[in-house]
Amino acid sequence: MVPDIFNLPQISILPCTVPTTSMAYEKIDYVKKEVLPEGVLFDFGKETFARTKFSGLTGEKVSVRFGESREEALDAKWCVIRFEDAPQKTFQTDGKEVRGGALSYEPYAFRF
Repeated sequence: MVPDIFNLPQISILPCTVPTTSMAYEKIDYVKKEVLPEGVLFDFGKETFARTKFSGLTGEKVSVRFGESREEALDAKWCVIRFEDAPQKTFQTDGKEVRGGALSYEPYAFRF
């Protein structure tokens, strides 16, 4: 989840990477993006185990929550996998340095 205090039209989520073998990953995209009063909910259509990267974030702190169900991802108190982080000014992707607010997380199991 990305709080709605940020400039939502500029926020994007980069394709997740899903392990296809012990060393290889495949990029996947979300299937639905839902803008809610408390933030943005990305639905990947099925449970997956993936590394995630966000870009285009502004502000000093972002709340990110992962869930295997919609309800879990939206529950700030009981969500099991959650982070409060400041976006990085630059980040690396595909061997290139990219400017803009970004966050990256190690692989977790989630759908939302």
